[in-house]
Amino acid sequence: MKKTIKILVLTLLISGILSAININIKVPDIGIENDTLGAGTVNRTDDAYIISGAGHNKTVTLNGERVEINGASNTLKIKGKVSSIEIRGAGNTVYVDSVERVTISGASSSVLYKTSPTKSGKPSSTIRGAGSYVKKQ
Repeated sequence: MKKTIKILVLTLLISGILSAININIKVPDIGIENDTLGAGTVNRTDDAYIISGAGHNKTVTLNGERVEINGASNTLKIKGKVSSIEIRGAGNTVYVDSVERVTISGASSSVLYKTSPTKSGKPSSTIRGAGSYVKKQ
C-alpha cells in the first residue's frame, strides 16, 4: 500500500513539473513543409491534400490540388495555387496564394486568399456556419 501511494505521489509530482515547463520545438524549414502535427492524419495524394483531426499547423506548397480539412483548430498556409478548399469543422484557418472555390461547413473557420483565377477575381464560395468567412488578404 505504501509503495502504491509513493508511486502515485511521484507520478503526480512529475506530471505537475512537466505541465509547468513550457518547451517549444522549432521544426526547421526545409523548403517543403514546416509542420506542427496535431491529433489526426495528414495525407497527400496526386490530386489532394487532406488534413483530418485537430491542432495541425502546416505550411505546404501546392500546384492545383484540392484541399480538404476535416476537424477543428487547424491552420494551413498554402504557397501556390489550389483548385478548391473544403473545410468541415470549426475554428480552422487557411491562408492561400490562389484558390478557385471554397466551401466551409462549420463555425468560425476562415480562408484568406491573395488572388483567384476566376473572372471576378474572387473564389466561388459556399459558407454554412456562424462566424465563417472567405476574405482577400
